[in-house]
Amino acid sequence: MDGFLDGIKKSFSLVDVAAKGTATQSSYSKWSKDNDPQRAVNEESVGDFAFHTDKGNHSWWMLDLKKSYFIDTIILNNRKNPAFQDKAKNLVIDFSNDNSNWFTVYSGGCVFGALPDSLPLILRVGLDQPVRYIRLSVFEEDYLHLSKIHVLVKGDELLQSKKIIYAARSDGLGERFRAILNAMAIAHAFGYDFKFFWQDSRWIMNSDFHSVDYAKNIFSDSFLNKYLLKEDISKKSYSLDKINDNDFNIIKVEQGSGFKFLNEYLHDSKKLSKKSLKKAFETIEFSDKIQNVINRAKSIDLNDVVALHLRAGDVIYGDFVLGGAYVGKAIPFYIAFDIIELLMGKGKRVMVFGQDGELIDFLVAKYGVLDSRIYSLSEYDKTQQAFFEIIMMSNCCEIISGSSGFAVLASNIGNIKNTSHTNLFKDKDRSLRMLSFLKDEYGKGGFGVSRYQVSYGCLAALKYSADHLDYDDLIFLAKVGFDCNSENIYFLFFLICIDFNKNKNFYFFENDLERLIFLKIKKFKNFIKFSFGTPYLIKQFSVGYFFNPLKEVAIRGGVHAASILYIYNKKAGRGLEDFDSLVGKGFMEKNRKKLMEVVNFIES
Repeated sequence: MDGFLDGIKKSFSLVDVAAKGTATQSSYSKWSKDNDPQRAVNEESVGDFAFHTDKGNHSWWMLDLKKSYFIDTIILNNRKNPAFQDKAKNLVIDFSNDNSNWFTVYSGGCVFGALPDSLPLILRVGLDQPVRYIRLSVFEEDYLHLSKIHVLVKGDELLQSKKIIYAARSDGLGERFRAILNAMAIAHAFGYDFKFFWQDSRWIMNSDFHSVDYAKNIFSDSFLNKYLLKEDISKKSYSLDKINDNDFNIIKVEQGSGFKFLNEYLHDSKKLSKKSLKKAFETIEFSDKIQNVINRAKSIDLNDVVALHLRAGDVIYGDFVLGGAYVGKAIPFYIAFDIIELLMGKGKRVMVFGQDGELIDFLVAKYGVLDSRIYSLSEYDKTQQAFFEIIMMSNCCEIISGSSGFAVLASNIGNIKNTSHTNLFKDKDRSLRMLSFLKDEYGKGGFGVSRYQVSYGCLAALKYSADHLDYDDLIFLAKVGFDCNSENIYFLFFLICIDFNKNKNFYFFENDLERLIFLKIKKFKNFIKFSFGTPYLIKQFSVGYFFNPLKEVAIRGGVHAASILYIYNKKAGRGLEDFDSLVGKGFMEKNRKKLMEVVNFIES
């Protein structure tokens, strides 16, 4: 029997947790033994049966596992005497996580045996929901008697028996490491285990805009052996608010710290702070190639320098600019001008970091700022270069940036201040600054920066101050933005919406939107993708400039406006009632065929 069970456990990397639980049963019979129900899961050997209830209506045996598990397999050994094994053919197996709400995973129908003479019931359930209670019962009035019972779960004993603080982001290097540091700091403070999953995504690793490499090239072998999981357990995890609930043993954390909430549970000596993230980084064991880069960057003295992290990449030159939601990640070039003038006017030394070499060259020539690139080595690959710049920024006295993961990570590593450029100037003032630049310089050959930078600057100005600028200025910004990057139809959609907000012409809006969808469908698909691709993007769209005009036109029967809201509603995981609340009841009944034609055209 032990060999059979061990073979299953080894083949599927399973652990038997049945013995961790406490068993009870509906009744005792004259054949019951001491500790009758527990005998089914403990280590001692049994004879013909482990437990034996008295005859009763729906006799049952129940196991409380004491904490929740994601059960993979249950193995039930019947009574060993074949003459009585058919009594288990009416067996029912129910699961619950709270001993109140139950669901059935098995409902009889077969006769099974018991090891070592015949096969037991082997039930692969593979649940993605937690289970604490297991109940076995019979349909009718009868006895219930079985021998050994095994409850198998994925992973090792440590993973299932001790709470895990887990990080598993799949995006850029900065956000991944922010989540890892967060998880490490929280696990240390609470005395829990830290684990992480590193998604080796080809698209992001092959991207010109990202610096992610395989985990084996970043971390040491010993660090990976200790902390890296081979599969993502995000679906089995819970959020930080469950951290002190014993029923939930896998807590996933993101890049935002949540320290204020967590510190309510911690003694003063263990309170979490930014210093906790710095200490966490210092305990990471890196590969030699990354550690050498970190050591070299740490040797550069920049403690009187302010780091200006411009960011660029996919937010300006790639597809992430299309939906407009990530406009806060990079500093618009004209804001960079003002920040440098502000800092240098105070006698500060400024070093610029970023991916746009043309813009950095321009700033160095115009203002004499320090260029971070002069310290780098040509043989560095993109991941080494990323770590080099992150550590260099962490050496500075302060960082000014957008909402860049690199900048926030560097701030955490160095335990230094990171100021968002949005806090230095008022929204309207920033937009007026862009207008001033454009009206003075546009048409004269630009500002020494790329057209994509100019387009991003227009997008930022529109996002910052669409409600504060007059109609002609909004038209001007949108037209220049599209002229500089004709791939970004955000500007065309914006023009349709601001015209509607001024003139309230329902027919013009619908006609213009129809032309935009059908004449520029490829670009429109990309716009939809980067407007509704993630929960964050969906939320941004719902509070954005386009939402109310779409609703107004859809309520009046605008099918093309309604089609965008339909896709938004679906991507947000909402039902038809929610869609009705956006476009009005009865819309689907009147316009279903035409609406679905447009939706299918966009999504095909």
